[in-house]
Amino acid sequence: MSFLQAINGHFSLTHSYFAEDDAVMQENKTVAEWKQEYQRICSLSNVSAHDYGGFAYDAVWTYAFALDKLMREDQTHLVKIHDPNTVK
Repeated sequence: MSFLQAINGHFSLTHSYFAEDDAVMQENKTVAEWKQEYQRICSLSNVSAHDYGGFAYDAVWTYAFALDKLMREDQTHLVKIHDPNTVK
């Protein structure tokens, strides 16, 4: 029996919700520090922290990064955000 036959149906990949705790983020803080702050904010807001919070955080950073780049290229793009040229 080959290795591929042995793992067929018994091998899966899973995703990780967060990077390693010691990884440094774009804010110059570690993932562990961010998770601690996220937990604190959730507690203060009386909401439950969720594993997908990291994905939402990344999405907001990505959008903000894109808007910043767009604004640096031409500030009028923000006024015409839905204009086909801006979208390109």
